[in-house]
Amino acid sequence: MTNGRKLIASYLYGTASLSRCKQIFYLYIPKAFQQISPQNLLQNQYNIFTCLPLDQIDLISQNIYFEIIFYREIFDNLLDKYKDVISKKHKFEILNFKTNLEDSIRHYFSEEYIQCIQLLGQITEDLSKKLAKTVNDYSKSKVIANYKEFQDSINSFRNVLPNLANKIREDEELEDYEDALKKLISIDKIMDLIREFRNFSSHPYDFNRDRSDSKLVLDNTIYLLNKVFQYLDFIN
Repeated sequence: MTNGRKLIASYLYGTASLSRCKQIFYLYIPKAFQQISPQNLLQNQYNIFTCLPLDQIDLISQNIYFEIIFYREIFDNLLDKYKDVISKKHKFEILNFKTNLEDSIRHYFSEEYIQCIQLLGQITEDLSKKLAKTVNDYSKSKVIANYKEFQDSINSFRNVLPNLANKIREDEELEDYEDALKKLISIDKIMDLIREFRNFSSHPYDFNRDRSDSKLVLDNTIYLLNKVFQYLDFIN
Protein backbone atom coordinates (compact mmCIF):
# COMPACT_ATOMS: atom_id res chain seq x y z
CA MET A 1 0.00 0.00 0.00
CA THR A 2 1.08 3.58 -0.54
CA ASN A 3 0.13 6.94 0.90
CA GLY A 4 -2.10 7.61 -2.09
CA ARG A 5 -5.83 8.08 -1.80
CA LYS A 6 -6.91 7.05 1.68
CA LEU A 7 -10.04 5.30 0.40
CA ILE A 8 -8.02 3.11 -1.99
CA ALA A 9 -5.43 2.43 0.71
CA SER A 10 -8.21 1.39 3.11
CA TYR A 11 -9.70 -0.95 0.51
CA LEU A 12 -6.30 -2.53 -0.09
CA TYR A 13 -5.66 -2.95 3.63
CA GLY A 14 -9.10 -4.43 4.25
CA THR A 15 -8.78 -6.81 1.29
CA ALA A 16 -5.32 -7.96 2.39
CA SER A 17 -6.62 -8.58 5.94
CA LEU A 18 -9.70 -10.48 4.78
CA SER A 19 -7.45 -12.54 2.49
CA ARG A 20 -5.39 -13.41 5.58
CA CYS A 21 -2.17 -11.95 4.16
CA LYS A 22 0.50 -12.27 6.82
CA GLN A 23 2.78 -9.57 5.40
CA ILE A 24 1.20 -6.19 4.74
CA PHE A 25 3.48 -3.21 4.12
CA TYR A 26 2.73 0.49 3.96
CA LEU A 27 4.96 2.67 1.77
CA TYR A 28 5.13 6.28 2.96
CA ILE A 29 6.71 8.97 0.76
CA PRO A 30 6.85 12.53 2.18
CA LYS A 31 5.20 15.12 -0.07
CA ALA A 32 8.58 16.72 -0.88
CA PHE A 33 9.76 13.54 -2.62
CA GLN A 34 6.55 12.36 -4.29
CA GLN A 35 7.57 13.73 -7.71
CA ILE A 36 10.66 11.52 -7.81
CA SER A 37 10.37 8.23 -9.72
CA PRO A 38 10.24 5.29 -7.27
CA GLN A 39 13.41 3.72 -8.64
CA ASN A 40 15.31 6.98 -8.03
CA LEU A 41 14.26 7.46 -4.40
CA LEU A 42 17.02 7.41 -1.84
CA GLN A 43 16.66 5.33 1.30
CA ASN A 44 16.11 8.38 3.49
CA GLN A 45 13.33 9.70 1.20
CA TYR A 46 10.73 7.05 2.01
CA ASN A 47 9.63 4.69 4.80
CA ILE A 48 8.18 1.19 4.70
CA PHE A 49 6.07 0.17 7.69
CA THR A 50 4.88 -3.33 8.52
CA CYS A 51 1.12 -3.42 9.20
CA LEU A 52 -0.60 -6.00 11.36
CA PRO A 53 -3.68 -7.61 9.76
CA LEU A 54 -7.02 -6.53 11.18
CA ASP A 55 -7.80 -8.42 14.37
CA GLN A 56 -11.26 -9.88 15.15
CA ILE A 57 -12.60 -9.13 11.68
CA ASP A 58 -15.89 -10.85 12.54
CA LEU A 59 -16.68 -8.11 15.07
CA ILE A 60 -16.27 -5.22 12.63
CA SER A 61 -19.68 -5.68 10.99
CA GLN A 62 -21.31 -5.78 14.41
CA ASN A 63 -19.52 -2.68 15.66
CA ILE A 64 -20.57 -0.61 12.63
CA TYR A 65 -24.11 -2.10 12.71
CA PHE A 66 -23.83 -3.51 9.21
CA GLU A 67 -24.92 -6.91 10.46
CA ILE A 68 -28.10 -5.56 12.04
CA ILE A 69 -29.13 -4.20 8.63
CA PHE A 70 -28.31 -7.57 7.09
CA TYR A 71 -30.53 -9.52 9.50
CA ARG A 72 -33.41 -7.09 9.45
CA GLU A 73 -33.42 -7.09 5.66
CA ILE A 74 -33.44 -10.89 5.54
CA PHE A 75 -36.40 -11.11 7.92
CA ASP A 76 -38.27 -8.25 6.24
CA ASN A 77 -37.79 -9.81 2.80
CA LEU A 78 -38.92 -13.22 4.08
CA LEU A 79 -42.07 -11.88 5.70
CA ASP A 80 -42.86 -9.63 2.76
CA LYS A 81 -42.34 -12.39 0.20
CA TYR A 82 -44.63 -14.83 1.99
CA LYS A 83 -47.06 -12.41 3.64
CA ASP A 84 -49.95 -13.76 1.57
CA VAL A 85 -49.39 -17.36 2.70
CA ILE A 86 -48.64 -16.61 6.36
CA SER A 87 -52.33 -16.12 6.89
CA LYS A 88 -54.85 -16.45 9.66
CA LYS A 89 -56.01 -19.56 7.87
CA HIS A 90 -52.86 -21.23 9.16
CA LYS A 91 -52.80 -19.09 12.33
CA PHE A 92 -49.35 -17.71 11.53
CA GLU A 93 -49.70 -14.12 12.70
CA ILE A 94 -47.23 -12.08 10.68
CA LEU A 95 -47.22 -9.14 13.10
CA ASN A 96 -46.23 -11.40 16.00
CA PHE A 97 -43.44 -12.93 13.97
CA LYS A 98 -42.15 -9.54 12.94
CA THR A 99 -42.19 -8.18 16.51
CA ASN A 100 -40.49 -11.23 18.02
CA LEU A 101 -37.84 -11.39 15.30
CA GLU A 102 -37.05 -7.69 15.71
CA ASP A 103 -36.75 -8.18 19.47
CA SER A 104 -34.39 -11.14 19.01
CA ILE A 105 -32.14 -9.03 16.76
CA ARG A 106 -32.19 -6.24 19.32
CA HIS A 107 -31.11 -8.65 22.06
CA TYR A 108 -28.34 -10.01 19.83
CA PHE A 109 -26.85 -6.59 19.16
CA SER A 110 -27.26 -5.56 22.79
CA GLU A 111 -25.14 -8.60 23.70
CA GLU A 112 -28.13 -10.05 25.56
CA TYR A 113 -27.43 -13.47 24.11
CA ILE A 114 -29.47 -15.51 26.59
CA GLN A 115 -32.59 -13.43 25.90
CA CYS A 116 -31.97 -13.69 22.15
CA ILE A 117 -31.70 -17.49 22.24
CA GLN A 118 -34.73 -17.85 24.52
CA LEU A 119 -36.89 -15.66 22.28
CA LEU A 120 -35.84 -17.52 19.13
CA GLY A 121 -36.64 -20.76 20.97
CA GLN A 122 -40.10 -19.39 21.78
CA ILE A 123 -40.62 -18.49 18.11
CA THR A 124 -39.65 -22.04 17.12
CA GLU A 125 -41.95 -23.53 19.76
CA ASP A 126 -44.90 -21.49 18.54
CA LEU A 127 -44.04 -22.28 14.93
CA SER A 128 -43.84 -26.03 15.55
CA LYS A 129 -47.24 -26.17 17.21
CA LYS A 130 -49.00 -24.32 14.40
CA LEU A 131 -47.08 -26.12 11.68
CA ALA A 132 -47.97 -29.55 13.09
CA LYS A 133 -51.66 -28.66 12.96
CA THR A 134 -51.32 -27.23 9.46
CA VAL A 135 -49.66 -30.42 8.21
CA ASN A 136 -52.44 -32.49 9.80
CA ASP A 137 -55.17 -30.34 8.26
CA TYR A 138 -53.61 -30.43 4.81
CA SER A 139 -52.91 -34.16 4.79
CA LYS A 140 -56.44 -34.86 6.07
CA SER A 141 -55.02 -37.65 8.23
CA LYS A 142 -53.33 -37.86 11.60
CA VAL A 143 -49.83 -37.86 10.16
CA ILE A 144 -48.60 -35.86 13.12
CA ALA A 145 -50.26 -36.52 16.46
CA ASN A 146 -50.31 -34.60 19.71
CA TYR A 147 -49.39 -31.30 18.10
CA LYS A 148 -50.66 -29.37 21.12
CA GLU A 149 -47.36 -29.73 22.95
CA PHE A 150 -44.00 -28.51 21.67
CA GLN A 151 -42.13 -31.68 22.64
CA ASP A 152 -44.79 -33.86 21.10
CA SER A 153 -44.77 -31.96 17.82
CA ILE A 154 -40.97 -32.16 17.69
CA ASN A 155 -41.13 -35.90 18.23
CA SER A 156 -43.80 -36.17 15.56
CA PHE A 157 -41.65 -34.36 13.02
CA ARG A 158 -38.81 -36.67 14.03
CA ASN A 159 -40.98 -39.65 13.14
CA VAL A 160 -42.49 -38.35 9.90
CA LEU A 161 -39.61 -36.63 8.11
CA PRO A 162 -36.97 -39.40 8.36
CA ASN A 163 -39.54 -41.89 7.03
CA LEU A 164 -40.23 -39.52 4.15
CA ALA A 165 -36.50 -39.17 3.46
CA ASN A 166 -36.22 -42.97 3.26
CA LYS A 167 -39.08 -43.15 0.76
CA ILE A 168 -37.40 -40.52 -1.38
CA ARG A 169 -34.09 -42.40 -1.31
CA GLU A 170 -35.87 -45.60 -2.33
CA ASP A 171 -37.70 -43.78 -5.16
CA GLU A 172 -41.05 -44.81 -3.71
CA GLU A 173 -44.17 -43.07 -4.94
CA LEU A 174 -45.21 -40.22 -2.67
CA GLU A 175 -48.71 -39.15 -1.74
CA ASP A 176 -49.69 -35.52 -2.29
CA TYR A 177 -49.17 -34.52 1.31
CA GLU A 178 -45.76 -36.23 1.30
CA ASP A 179 -44.76 -34.35 -1.83
CA ALA A 180 -45.54 -31.13 0.01
CA LEU A 181 -43.63 -32.30 3.09
CA LYS A 182 -40.44 -32.47 1.01
CA LYS A 183 -40.20 -28.73 1.64
CA LEU A 184 -39.72 -29.49 5.34
CA ILE A 185 -36.99 -32.12 5.08
CA SER A 186 -34.40 -31.61 7.86
CA ILE A 187 -36.37 -29.05 9.89
CA ASP A 188 -36.75 -31.63 12.67
CA LYS A 189 -32.99 -31.42 13.21
CA ILE A 190 -33.06 -27.61 13.12
CA MET A 191 -35.89 -27.55 15.68
CA ASP A 192 -33.90 -29.93 17.88
CA LEU A 193 -30.84 -27.70 17.70
CA ILE A 194 -32.76 -24.53 18.62
CA ARG A 195 -34.63 -26.33 21.41
CA GLU A 196 -31.37 -27.60 22.93
CA PHE A 197 -29.77 -24.17 22.85
CA ARG A 198 -32.86 -22.67 24.41
CA ASN A 199 -32.80 -25.25 27.22
CA PHE A 200 -29.13 -24.60 27.91
CA SER A 201 -29.62 -20.84 27.94
CA SER A 202 -32.41 -21.18 30.51
CA HIS A 203 -30.05 -22.65 33.11
CA PRO A 204 -26.93 -21.21 34.80
CA TYR A 205 -24.46 -23.01 32.58
CA ASP A 206 -21.27 -21.32 31.42
CA PHE A 207 -21.62 -22.52 27.82
CA ASN A 208 -24.03 -22.31 24.88
CA ARG A 209 -24.86 -18.69 25.60
CA ASP A 210 -22.29 -16.44 23.95
CA ARG A 211 -22.26 -14.46 20.69
CA SER A 212 -21.36 -17.41 18.46
CA ASP A 213 -24.15 -19.53 19.99
CA SER A 214 -26.66 -16.74 19.55
CA LYS A 215 -25.62 -16.24 15.92
CA LEU A 216 -25.93 -19.95 15.23
CA VAL A 217 -29.51 -20.00 16.55
CA LEU A 218 -30.32 -16.81 14.63
CA ASP A 219 -29.05 -18.26 11.33
CA ASN A 220 -30.88 -21.55 11.88
CA THR A 221 -34.11 -19.69 12.62
CA ILE A 222 -33.78 -17.97 9.23
CA TYR A 223 -33.36 -21.38 7.59
CA LEU A 224 -36.34 -22.80 9.50
CA LEU A 225 -38.66 -19.91 8.64
CA ASN A 226 -37.66 -20.04 4.99
CA LYS A 227 -38.50 -23.76 4.77
CA VAL A 228 -41.80 -23.39 6.62
CA PHE A 229 -42.91 -20.47 4.45
CA GLN A 230 -41.99 -22.42 1.30
CA TYR A 231 -44.20 -25.26 2.53
CA LEU A 232 -47.12 -22.92 3.20
CA ASP A 233 -46.68 -21.37 -0.25
CA PHE A 234 -46.73 -24.83 -1.83
CA ILE A 235 -49.89 -26.07 -0.12
CA ASN A 236 -51.70 -22.80 -0.82
